Amino acid sequence: MANLIADTIKSLKRSHALSQALQGGSNGIYHLTIPFVGKTPTVQFSTVSDVPAMSADNVEIYRSVTIRFHILTKRGEAEYNPIVREMNRIMAEIGWSRVQTTEIYEDGLVIKIVDYRIGVEAE
Repeated sequence: MANLIADTIKSLKRSHALSQALQGGSNGIYHLTIPFVGKTPTVQFSTVSDVPAMSADNVEIYRSVTIRFHILTKRGEAEYNPIVREMNRIMAEIGWSRVQTTEIYEDGLVIKIVDYRIGVEAE
């Protein structure tokens, strides 16, 4: 699991287009926690599901992992659309599928939430 997350972070941070769209460049992508001090747009993500997808003889063979991204913005679609487009491209290249999106408003922020899922061999 650690390699899967590390590889995902590396792929996202390598994107020049994504770095340009984020406050702080590639340092605007955070795993688990975000030292949010009002700078937007930034991206935070975490694993929301890691469950067996296939097993045989009580042994897990394959699992399904879902990660959730929160794209924090102040201007909504104008800021998050280019980020989501680039993230969709990158995530598809490395094998992830987008499974759902939603938008919430909280404390003056527009937060776009995007979930991606991938199937991987059990460790």
